[in-house]
Amino acid sequence: GGGSIESIDGDIVAITNTFLYRLNGTTGEVEAELSLPTGASLPNNSYFNGMGGWPDGTLVMKNLARAPGCTLPGFFALANCPNLEDTPPSALVAVDSNTFEVLDWIQMEEMIGGRITATHYDGKDYAYATGQTKLYRYEWNGQNLTLDESWGPVPYLLPNQTSASACGIMGEWVICMTNGGQPTNVPLSVIAISQENASMISRIEPMPLERGQVSYIPSMVALDEENNRIYAMDPGPGKSVGIDLVPATGNMTLAWSEDQKTLSWMVLIGPA
Repeated sequence: GGGSIESIDGDIVAITNTFLYRLNGTTGEVEAELSLPTGASLPNNSYFNGMGGWPDGTLVMKNLARAPGCTLPGFFALANCPNLEDTPPSALVAVDSNTFEVLDWIQMEEMIGGRITATHYDGKDYAYATGQTKLYRYEWNGQNLTLDESWGPVPYLLPNQTSASACGIMGEWVICMTNGGQPTNVPLSVIAISQENASMISRIEPMPLERGQVSYIPSMVALDEENNRIYAMDPGPGKSVGIDLVPATGNMTLAWSEDQKTLSWMVLIGPA
């Protein structure tokens, strides 16, 4: 279950279950295979959902984990295993995309549902991860992965909101959208957190709920950095919205709202 693909120098890197594959971009032939470490979770209770990368060619990824003894498949296990409190934390793994070797891995603070967000900021390589109530930042120094305790962890939820899916990057700001963990009866927030100073947090609730509606969106925001525009959606109220970000402050305002219901991911195409 799960998976993602990336293009590396014309080849295709694909991740599925607990394996990373390098495929010839022309023929599709498997050129390399790597079994990934899963830490405190057994391989048959793990799968990797997506990956990111840094300018030095290092790939970064993490696994989803299932509670020991549970046999429910895929995402059902993340919410419905009877012993969820026993779910092991995720493992964060760094892989050299050229040599296809594991360079380092660490046990994370909890099981992370949303995908990893990798970025290069102020001369350093970072990976952001959304926990159940906190946002974590990890640093890659070319040899080791470490939790950046000088920045976080950052509590980011309002009462009764559920965890965010993957976050995105807009220059100075990490942009996250809540209510991706479970359906809830409170509206979602779109949140902007400064990469420089984690105490600088802005938020907006652009899609109010009417009586009887719930909020739930496991996909992430779409970001147009060139126009400082954030796109978000929530099938509960049946809305899609455009949000304007002020780069200097992180403040956000609603640009437009449309009655358009989708549970999918948004992909931005075309010129500015």
